Amino acid sequence: MAVLLPSCSRAFDAQVYNPCQESAIVTFSNRRLSVADSEWRRQVTVLPVSALRVDGVFSDADADGTGFIRVEIGEAPARIFEVPYLSEEPFPAMIPASAC
Repeated sequence: MAVLLPSCSRAFDAQVYNPCQESAIVTFSNRRLSVADSEWRRQVTVLPVSALRVDGVFSDADADGTGFIRVEIGEAPARIFEVPYLSEEPFPAMIPASAC
């Protein structure tokens, strides 16, 4: 007989803010990865000058942690930005205007 135990893992949401005049392709990670790493997960497109809530993209987050987003806008090289894990969801994932 198999016993299934509930997982202590929990997924947390992000709210991605795109201030740019172009769409942004965003992927997520709980740890710092290189831009080319294949472990980035859950790719979404955030429309120009908008915000998008993305469900369950950060796991096992705690109040002292940091997540990461990889952002691609137009022909510019992908850039990585930190996402502070705050006490309330969704965690704000801000694309800086300097990335536009």
